[in-house]
This record gives sequence, structure tokens and C-alpha cells, in this order.
Amino acid sequence: MTLDPGSADQLRSTLATVAAVPVTPFGPDGQVDWEAHDRVIRRMVDAGVRLVTPNGNTGEFYALTAAEARRATESAVAATAGSGAGLAELTAPACWTAGARGFTSGLVNVAPALSLSMVESLRGGDMAGAMKAWEDCRAFEELRAADSSANNVSVVKEALAQLGLCRPDVRPPSHRVPEEVRTQITEILESWGLPVSGQDR
Repeated sequence: MTLDPGSADQLRSTLATVAAVPVTPFGPDGQVDWEAHDRVIRRMVDAGVRLVTPNGNTGEFYALTAAEARRATESAVAATAGSGAGLAELTAPACWTAGARGFTSGLVNVAPALSLSMVESLRGGDMAGAMKAWEDCRAFEELRAADSSANNVSVVKEALAQLGLCRPDVRPPSHRVPEEVRTQITEILESWGLPVSGQDR
């Protein structure tokens, strides 16, 4: 595919931000909870996220049917009012210095302001601010990356459940996080000043 220079510039501009990869919430029956899906995406958009990419790893694309993946895309487009539909926070500062101008994010589901503060610091050349955001998100991202990223999605969904936004349910091959990790997630959320409800939805 070849893009004319104007289209290529527009695409680069669109991608030079935090690309949110939303979770796909499930209900107790294992079916997608579309109301929670909308709630999670609207929360990110309301916080300032402008690029949403459904059906990524954090969205458990590998466990969705074709119809669910299509509906997740439609849901994201509706929730963002058409504003938009890799590299994560731990690697963003280093990749930025090598020329990257945006990064994907699962963390943005949980703490949109933290992801957005990192990209704004990077855009402004404020490496100290970017590294502060990096340090703030480090424990959470390390939980996601542990054991070859086995709990990547489960950690995000557990955090969202503790915030009262959706249930922590995941589909195989993923599994719920153990109690020790739930406690660590609670501590991280509290350190970020987020309102932990402790309730599973």
C-alpha cells in the first residue's frame, strides 16, 4: 500500500499518541458485557484518549468469535464518536528517543491520566516527567509482564473490577490472578489515588 505524502503525514499525526487497547469485559455467563465495554472506553475518551484500537491483546482477541470482534469494533467506534479506533509504557521513553512518536497501552484502561501524562511529557521533551510517569506505572506493568506476560490481561481486568468498571473474568487461556497479585493491584491503585471499591461486578 502506498500513501500520498499528505495521507502519510495525517496517519503519522494520528498515531503519535497513546493508542488505547481496551479490555473486552465478560459477564458471569462468559458472554461479552457490552455495557461495561462502552463504560471502559468512554472513561478513557473522557480522560482525553483519542485513539482506541479494539481487538488487541488486552482485548483478548484470541478468545473472541468473529461476531464478537466485529461488535467490539462497532462498540469502540460508537463510544469514541468516530474519533479513532507493542510499545507500552515500560519501553516508551527509550523508544521515543529512537524515533517512536506514540505507544500502545493496556494501562490506559485503568489509569488514562498516567498514560497521557507520559506521552505529553515525551512530546514536550520533558524526559524527567516521562521517567516519573514510567516509575509510577512500573510496578503495574511488571505485574502484567511477569511469567512471560501470562497475567497481562488478567491484571488489567482485576484493576478495572476493583475500580467497579467491569468484572475480572477472562477467557482461556487466561486465568484470574491469585490473591497475592490482587493485593498488589489494590496497593498500586491506592498509590495512584484511584477509588478502589473492592467489588467484583
